[in-house]
Amino acid sequence: MITLNIHVGSVNSVKFSPDGKTIASASDDYSLKLWNTKTLDDTKTFKVDSGRIISSDFSTDGKKIASGLSDGTLKISNVDKRDTLKKIKTFEKHSDEVISTSFSPDGKAIASGSRGGTLKVCNSGTGKDIHTLQGHSSDIKSFSLSPNGKVIASGNSFGEINIWDSTTGKEIRILKGNFGSVKHLSFSPDSKIIASGSGNGTIKLWNLATGEEIKSFKAHINEIKNISFSSNGKILASSSNDSQIKLWNLATGEKINTLKVDSSKIINARFSPTENIIAAGLSDGTIKLWNPETGEEIQTLEAHSRRVTQISFSPNGKIILSGSENGTIKVWDTLTGKRITTLAGDSRRISSLSFSPKNKIIASGSTDRMVRLWDVNTGKKIQVLGGHFGTIKGINFFPDGQNIISASRDGTVKLRDVATGG
Repeated sequence: MITLNIHVGSVNSVKFSPDGKTIASASDDYSLKLWNTKTLDDTKTFKVDSGRIISSDFSTDGKKIASGLSDGTLKISNVDKRDTLKKIKTFEKHSDEVISTSFSPDGKAIASGSRGGTLKVCNSGTGKDIHTLQGHSSDIKSFSLSPNGKVIASGNSFGEINIWDSTTGKEIRILKGNFGSVKHLSFSPDSKIIASGSGNGTIKLWNLATGEEIKSFKAHINEIKNISFSSNGKILASSSNDSQIKLWNLATGEKINTLKVDSSKIINARFSPTENIIAAGLSDGTIKLWNPETGEEIQTLEAHSRRVTQISFSPNGKIILSGSENGTIKVWDTLTGKRITTLAGDSRRISSLSFSPKNKIIASGSTDRMVRLWDVNTGKKIQVLGGHFGTIKGINFFPDGQNIISASRDGTVKLRDVATGG
């Protein structure tokens, strides 16, 4: 291992160039440095006067580098063949710290996220805004993408739900009226209704087209941990720390059934998208499967040595993913209950899981602020995507499987190409 004493202030960002020949380091000492990875020579240093450099990113071709500053500005520099920086452009983009920056795959656009919860996408040449996702008044507590891929929803600690158009990036509306933090969000299969679960155990149903509150009911004594629609959209499952999963008739708001466990807390519960099965990840490391109509327990999987923090079904319902507090991800056959493979590589608690629409790629997010993509068939890690500065609170693939969107507790939302990570 080699240690470089390169800055006099905290190092906020370290990035490799796409060809791996250069390292860029950004610091609180108002400087951005480029390093030759073979000789470890400092090839170029430039300083700024207006603020600390919080984030940085190379364009896909390695010819540009972007820096996000504590004063809310975004600086873009050209990198020539000698790895020197020139022609610095400064764009006034945010009212507070720019904590994340990311180029589009073609280098023509750049996304930047601020600590105040604003995400902006602008033209990297002119600085003209393309999209702005704005409205977070606090950190993101929950996140979901509609099944049709047209709408993004995120909930915050003030009880607000921000709704955006995923194509234009424009905010559609803010839904207010939740009591406490919005702990979980779930769209109905037809993308017409969104359900929200709050910190006080209340569930609300909202008409996505109008923003009207359809129904509100007290589901649990404790905070809502998870909510999930059945595949036909007629039943909603909710779970909490009270060791119960409750099933609700959405037409009447009445409770249909209660599924109980004896000694563990239910961390996460999901309906299968195709089968008449509901699965729950428990604090004792097991996964339980039930028939939601009869309440009969189908089987128990001895899944992890630590609590199960996340579970997710594949789109065809044949596979269950489980993520644990110790960073492991396991892949299970839904019908037989047999473990197919184990994915290792996360060093922290798994905070989100998602399957690609064609059942070929798994995305995982963790408390180490990274998004990882895995090949389902081989179990190998495809790539690691950084750029967030807080726990990954949600990941979703778009319906075409070509793009992935992730939301972090730092208030940022990132849309990226699955193939390139850009």
